[in-house]
Amino acid sequence: MNGRFGLRHLVVSSMDDPWAAIVGVVILLCSALPAEENPKPTGRWPYGPVRAIAHSSNHLVFSSGCVVSVAEISDGGSPRILGELALPDVVRGIALTDDYAFVANGRAGLRVIDLSTPSVPIEIGVTKAPFDAWGVEVSGGVAYVADIRVGLRIIDVSVPTSPVEIGVVDGLSSHYALAVSAGYAYIADLARGLHIIDVRTPSSPVAVGFLDTEGCPVGVAVSGGLAFVADLRRGLLVIDVATPSSPVEIGSLETSGRALGVSVISGRALVACDEAGLVVIDTSDPLAPREVGCVDTPGQALQVAGSGGSAYVADGWAGLRVIDVNMPYAPVEVSHHRTPSRVSDMEACRGFASVDEAPNGVEIVRDCEPIARDTANKSHQ
Repeated sequence: MNGRFGLRHLVVSSMDDPWAAIVGVVILLCSALPAEENPKPTGRWPYGPVRAIAHSSNHLVFSSGCVVSVAEISDGGSPRILGELALPDVVRGIALTDDYAFVANGRAGLRVIDLSTPSVPIEIGVTKAPFDAWGVEVSGGVAYVADIRVGLRIIDVSVPTSPVEIGVVDGLSSHYALAVSAGYAYIADLARGLHIIDVRTPSSPVAVGFLDTEGCPVGVAVSGGLAFVADLRRGLLVIDVATPSSPVEIGSLETSGRALGVSVISGRALVACDEAGLVVIDTSDPLAPREVGCVDTPGQALQVAGSGGSAYVADGWAGLRVIDVNMPYAPVEVSHHRTPSRVSDMEACRGFASVDEAPNGVEIVRDCEPIARDTANKSHQ
């Protein structure tokens, strides 16, 4: 670092936990600049923690801060980024259908992205405010959006360029994630429990069932008449939803870390467990789920998408991790991708420098030229 000037302060704000407020960490070092100087932001760094991920037969898509990345994974190789697109707010959730990604983009609402040319993803549709979208699922030309301020928003996306809201279920506080199966939406409500909404007629949704989990549901997956709920400190809950109006908890397992996200494949639940990494749970006996394997990822496992014998983990600042779960008793990380998520090229800056991860991307404040994107990317390779 330049000895004459140096770094005066660095502010790093993170929202790794989906329910937490922004946390500031301030480091004060020496500076030759007067304390009363108030520099202006000179650039926006859109990358941040990897927190949302989705996989389909056509695409693997994940987020890094405000950026949506389209990737491919070859046998034995690390994920290769095909294309990227920066959005207005932090990406909270992603759903895929055919050649479209539907992105829950916080206060920027639902964004529709055309992936038909993966190297050049293009935004083609957007909803209007008010919105605070954190989770999204798509079924039958309809997008179901978990809005933490309103509840369930139902949006016709049969014409992707013109999404139109056709229904809403309000009064559901802290609505973070959802799953849609067989005409019902299952909503993880952090403050209350699991809500079940009949959406067989999307324009006329009806609340039909509710279960107070006595915890904090933040993730849900549905398979075979069972709902698997990631319930923070309670771990994984197994809920019988064969009769949607009368959900019943039939099994549970306290995980080694806070359960933040869940995906189900082949009789196994893959649970993103914060700093404990990925936990593999045998759910063949739903009354007695049991942990059979785990991988302690280097970051914070926030979400997971399972496909075939692979688990794709959104691991916060540690990026995207790819885990082979073909042998559930011995899962192993096979590749990873770190996004350019921190600005480390601070030595090139003269005088006052500040990096602040605001909700709409990282603002770079300095008294010199903005960081060149190519230069910053190279510093993270």
